[in-house]
Amino acid sequence: MGSKFLKVTGILMIIFGSIALVVSIIAMLGLGVLEALGAPMGLLWASGLISLAASVAEFVAGIIGVKNWNKPEKANTCIGWGIAIVAMSIISNVFTLGTIQIDFGKNSAIVGRLEVSTTRMISSLDDAVNECIRVRNLDTYKEGKSEIGEEVTYGDTTYKLVNMSHENGAESCLVSYYKRADGKDIYVEIRIKQLDIDKLTIDDPLVQELAESAVYK
Repeated sequence: MGSKFLKVTGILMIIFGSIALVVSIIAMLGLGVLEALGAPMGLLWASGLISLAASVAEFVAGIIGVKNWNKPEKANTCIGWGIAIVAMSIISNVFTLGTIQIDFGKNSAIVGRLEVSTTRMISSLDDAVNECIRVRNLDTYKEGKSEIGEEVTYGDTTYKLVNMSHENGAESCLVSYYKRADGKDIYVEIRIKQLDIDKLTIDDPLVQELAESAVYK
């Protein structure tokens, strides 16, 4: 005697797995576009790939469930697929936890982003600068280059200016590092995308006010 619950669950997994698969593919394409525009993707690629794999696994598990709903000897196989899906979902979420990104702009155009993260492996201001440059993958561009500027202090936080450019555009970042007592050290980045329209420079009052008002604890 089979399990109608397994059959119904399998059908639902096929439906939602198909939807998740389409969404994951669209998301991956979106990540590719953002990276081409110079956006800092960091661990989002890893999270996206794992989400894609989880969607495929959910779809396949649904098919297996429907196909074997009346075969008790296949129960362990279905359970194994279920565990794999849960594990991949948890790992995907872990990659993106601990990061906050806030976009800001000027004249109705988004031209900058504040990112605060505890997921970066850094232990100093120099580490933060190197991480900022690393995630841009400048060595993959023909004209990729970076320039590290002087330290500047806004409020109680010291930042370093990093200018980066390649054939597809340029951006400037104020990068900082904050050491916390609980060991979850904070990576801080205020990024300015250098657009042809509505340019916002790193010394714009809006950027300075944002840097001065930020408190990391």
